[in-house]
Amino acid sequence: MDIHNSVTFVVGVITIFSAIYKLAQIESSINTKIANLESNINSRIANLEAANFITVDNLKDKFNDKFIALDRKVDIHLQDYTNYKEALLLQHNGLIDVIKHNWSKTEKLFNNRS
Repeated sequence: MDIHNSVTFVVGVITIFSAIYKLAQIESSINTKIANLESNINSRIANLEAANFITVDNLKDKFNDKFIALDRKVDIHLQDYTNYKEALLLQHNGLIDVIKHNWSKTEKLFNNRS
């Protein structure tokens, strides 16, 4: 019976060690899969961040180009307004001079008749 108990004990110990070894393999497999999943997620996040940065950078460039074009258009319109204003002032001043000249001629005519 001692041999039977010894064999049973040895078989039980081997079974326990093999179960522990199998659990360690399963845990290692799970840890490896988790590490791979983390690296996949991190690489995808990095790719998305890079893509978003490129998209934002492209949008910034387009916005900057449109802003510069709009600024040039505003500058052109401001220059047109300034030129139009100066032309109107010259016309206005010229009309005032013509009116003053005609009025002085009319006053001279009236003064000469009186």
